[in-house]
Amino acid sequence: MGPNASKLVKLMFDEGEYVCVSPNQFANKSIPASSLLEESVKLISNNLDYRPKLVKTSDLILMAVNPMMPDATRHDQNVAKYRSILVELDTGSIEAQLKTIKKYGIPVSAQVFSGSKSIHSVITLEEDLTSEKEYRRIAKWIFNIITWADKNCINPTRGIRLPDAIRPETDKKQELISFNSRIANKKLMAWLNQYPEQEPKVRERPKPTGNDDYGRLSIWARSMLKKGIEFKNGRNKTWFALAYDFAKAGFDIDKATEILLSKFVEEHDFLEKELLFTIASAYKTVEGSKS
Repeated sequence: MGPNASKLVKLMFDEGEYVCVSPNQFANKSIPASSLLEESVKLISNNLDYRPKLVKTSDLILMAVNPMMPDATRHDQNVAKYRSILVELDTGSIEAQLKTIKKYGIPVSAQVFSGSKSIHSVITLEEDLTSEKEYRRIAKWIFNIITWADKNCINPTRGIRLPDAIRPETDKKQELISFNSRIANKKLMAWLNQYPEQEPKVRERPKPTGNDDYGRLSIWARSMLKKGIEFKNGRNKTWFALAYDFAKAGFDIDKATEILLSKFVEEHDFLEKELLFTIASAYKTVEGSKS
């Protein structure tokens, strides 16, 4: 791994943490961050059909911005700590993008040229955020201010380009543009508080009440509610399946909605209204099968 990539790894990750990296667009299971400082690493694909392979660290082009659970796939539910937020601009020239970040004065820890058409600016905080909910609120606040930033970066597992590597599609070098330090949480909050009108509105989710008989639900649904909802088959299908399970178990739609909303984290491309529509569709499907 090149010297600039090594600097970035040491900036963003602590001793003993795990990270997901890749030499291409495909995801691999997390490995110790310290192993990236060696000449090669063994990567295990998320696809079990592929054998583990030894890869030169100098060939790695992508790195998830937050620490992951050990040997975990690059899914949001496997994030171990919420520390870094990626701000990606891919509109306008590289010079214009750098001027935009400078104009707004957002504090950044490092910036990397992607080897294509964008600058990756990463904010690595001195103190980890307490939860995914807090992380998404802060990220959304940033994207409300810099409106042409890629809002998909609200996900804590987004990948930053590793400097020193050559991007295969363009044959251009991914370069470290600027390098600073971790950002004090107070400094980021001071910057955000200059834009109070852009702060996301906090909405309290309803909490389930009473002692409902979850024993009527399938084993799968009970497991999802207890351990955390995984979207292996996509968000729409998973929420639909859960709502369908509630309907088949005899829960009225208001109670099912109350419970599912308490487990829901809104994203820019999957809003609460979409969840409500999905729940209603599941209940209509069950009602239709009875007629």
